[in-house]
Amino acid sequence: MDGTAEVELLRCNYAARCRAPRCRQYRATTIVRYLEERGHLLRQFEACDEHAGLIVRREQLRGMTVRDIRGSS
Repeated sequence: MDGTAEVELLRCNYAARCRAPRCRQYRATTIVRYLEERGHLLRQFEACDEHAGLIVRREQLRGMTVRDIRGSS
């Protein structure tokens, strides 16, 4: 995604399915948000812990900033 400055991970506090294709997890535990340089939301979706971890590794390899605030409250 061009112009994306940051990926933000938040705890999912509502019932949702993981959006990854063919995911066997019924309950998503993480909200993944892609933010532009100024902090405006570009895209958001729900993911299970396994797929959230894959997204973190992939985006870090691409040089993006990943902010994991799932444990903050």
